[in-house]
Amino acid sequence: MTFRYLLALAVVALLAVGTFAVGQRNIARERDHDTQINVAGRQRMLSQRIALFSLQRTMVDSQARATTRAELLDAIDLMERSHEGLISGDADLGLPGNPSAGSRAILFESPAYLDTQVRAYLATARAAATAKPADLAPLEQRLNTMAPELLLDLDAAVTQYLLDTESDQRSHAVLDAIALGATAVALVVMALFVFQPMVRRVRRETGALETLSRSLEQRVAERTEELTAATETLARDAEERSKLAEIGRIVSSSLDIEQIYQQFVAQVRKLIPADRIAICRIDPGAGTFTTMYATGVEVAARAPGIATPLEGSLTARVISRRRGLIVGVSEDPAALANELPGLAAMLESGIRSFL
Repeated sequence: MTFRYLLALAVVALLAVGTFAVGQRNIARERDHDTQINVAGRQRMLSQRIALFSLQRTMVDSQARATTRAELLDAIDLMERSHEGLISGDADLGLPGNPSAGSRAILFESPAYLDTQVRAYLATARAAATAKPADLAPLEQRLNTMAPELLLDLDAAVTQYLLDTESDQRSHAVLDAIALGATAVALVVMALFVFQPMVRRVRRETGALETLSRSLEQRVAERTEELTAATETLARDAEERSKLAEIGRIVSSSLDIEQIYQQFVAQVRKLIPADRIAICRIDPGAGTFTTMYATGVEVAARAPGIATPLEGSLTARVISRRRGLIVGVSEDPAALANELPGLAAMLESGIRSFL
């Protein structure tokens, strides 16, 4: 079955690529035909402009004649380049060259010989552009003689380009029909020999999956409960880490504790609701610690600036054990005061737990 699936996919891919390639070719050909028709039509206009500018050179003064000469030369150059592009191609003008048999007949065969006419007409016009005023009359007469037949044959060239476009469009329609028919046949074959067996197999496997699904539902429900609990725990942990990170940012934002103390306290209270928060400086040599900053419940004996002996204090116990401590009073504050005399003043102020 796997081979059939791969073969079906390969056929579909081949048809898609082929249809795309044909479509792109058709678009490019349509674009080329449109450009050829536009340029060929412009040739008619340029031939008339050349005749007009040549006539004006015989009728204007010397200053205006110079301006008309520049316009005439521009028209000659554009018509000549366009003519060469229609025959041999010109990427800048978007011309592919390689004219059809009908166009080549108009360009190079009797009775039109359009290529010869265009070149003779342009040569005469270029001579008129560079001729002295006294020599313009015969050149102008020759251009007037050539212009009507040239215009008719240029019209014939435009008509031939239109016929070429219609012929290509009919060819494109045939190719599109072939591609559509091939796609339809491929789909029918795949439906009979690939997808129908696949449907039967899917039905069998669906039944087995339904049985397995029922046995998994209970396990999924159990795991969902576990994951929900774990997610809640992770969310709490993430929130705590975020608050700890903010505390770290505040502490490292300035060396002046006075500037950051209130921000520090606010963040700590988001993590640990506390009645009193204090920062102390320990002096091991003197055996004391001094409250530097404090907020919350006021304790006179622990006011900022007052040194307290380390002996018998919770701070001394933390130093000796080298780890943090949580101390709570269950029923008898006096027992705790006897064990840690340094906490007596705090206990008298109503504080019952310490971190």
